[in-house]
Amino acid sequence: MDEELISKLTSQILSKFRKAGYEIKPKEVSERLRLLLLEFKVPESEAVRTIENYLMKELEISREHLKEAPLVKIVDITEPGEWVSLKAKVVQLWEPNSESISQAGLIGDETGIIKFVWLSASVKPVEEGKSYVFRNVVTDCYNGKMQVNVNRNSEIEEIDEDVQLPPREVEVFGALVAIQQNSGLIKRCKLCNRTMTKEICPVHGKVEAYEDLRVKGVVDDGENVYEVILKQEIVKSLTGIGLEEALRIAREYLDRNAVLSELKSKLFGRYLRLIGTKGERYLVVKEATFLDLRTKLKRTRQGSIGTGKREPAKRVFAFELNSSTYEMVGDDSKAKYVLTPTGARCNRIFFVGALLEKEEVRPESGIWRIRVADPTGAITGYVGRFQSNALEALTEVEPPKMVAVVGKIRVLKSESRKFVAVRPEQISIVDTKVRDCWVYETAKSTLDRIKRMEEAKESDDDFKLAWQVYNPNLDEYRRIVRKVIEAVFGASLK
Repeated sequence: MDEELISKLTSQILSKFRKAGYEIKPKEVSERLRLLLLEFKVPESEAVRTIENYLMKELEISREHLKEAPLVKIVDITEPGEWVSLKAKVVQLWEPNSESISQAGLIGDETGIIKFVWLSASVKPVEEGKSYVFRNVVTDCYNGKMQVNVNRNSEIEEIDEDVQLPPREVEVFGALVAIQQNSGLIKRCKLCNRTMTKEICPVHGKVEAYEDLRVKGVVDDGENVYEVILKQEIVKSLTGIGLEEALRIAREYLDRNAVLSELKSKLFGRYLRLIGTKGERYLVVKEATFLDLRTKLKRTRQGSIGTGKREPAKRVFAFELNSSTYEMVGDDSKAKYVLTPTGARCNRIFFVGALLEKEEVRPESGIWRIRVADPTGAITGYVGRFQSNALEALTEVEPPKMVAVVGKIRVLKSESRKFVAVRPEQISIVDTKVRDCWVYETAKSTLDRIKRMEEAKESDDDFKLAWQVYNPNLDEYRRIVRKVIEAVFGASLK
């Protein structure tokens, strides 16, 4: 009976410290209990209290630390280094890329989805689709994103409850403004399906591979950016290029990069409607179609759920860009912005128009100047060696051509004036359907900003600042929008 009591109280004390994140040796606790209970005849409560006080002193912690980590929602996880408990469903598991990790994946509740990492093989593995209570896990931040770490002091309990997840299937409308690395014709490891670099799998080394085709890109609606993955079947449905055709192109040109060049020419700058599943970073697309004006441009229905970190590319007509002279820095004092007369804060722009001229103005430095015009005027851009994608595309384009341009915008100063210039990141030939979509979207955005400007004189934001800097004639901008719509569509904007 005495040993049963010793065992029971030992487990009780160990459990309390374990839940707080501390592993105590059972032998040390049980020996102290025997001394206090059996030899000194101390009451149970005093014996337990004395041992807890001793251990807290040794660990240099307060009694507050012994309380079980609070049950929180995923949306509340904002700081690293905190002990929390979660009630969540396992959304996805994947193979860890380190021997020190026993399991990794995504868990979620109704407020969000977060990455988890199992750092201890002693924890019983979880299964996809099942719900659990994760007690005493530690919040962490990796590559700028929050995650939770499960360690040997954590407890995981399966529950019958079906924890609800946030809507993961989303619909996105926007322009494809960037195509990222590891796009096009790629090789995957046959053992783990990971992308291989120079015939090497990051986990299994030099192993047998298989061919795949995909596009990793950025879709931008002017307010949010979405990092997307277009798998082989989606790429084929949009471009007509499947895996067999991609392999043929690579053989014909003796260059696998020729496939990516072909895909860029068919996809960059185009407006898309995408439906897909939102993961930790990427939107994995399962349905994609090109947009035209008959479909009407829309905003994403689920609201602001952008997955990308980059600045959205604003839509602004040339007339307004050329009237912009005020440069400002962001809250982090790193990003630079140009404020336009209707209150658009622009770090990056998406512009569609006719490439009128290109001229190598500094041959020794490889600097080219371009002029691209929309129905309101022309903007100037400078392309150099550091903008390799844009420079490569520019060498293959002979004006006049309709092009889409994505680039950073800056205010430059000459001896007599200030003027805006674009530093293109991407350039691609497009058709008039893309131009029409851009004009429609840019006109809408401009009218929306004008409306907000009229309501903003007493506010404390970019629109109020635009009033102070430019004191713009908003009727003039309305007239310009109306003229553009009539010139392109022959009707008023609805």
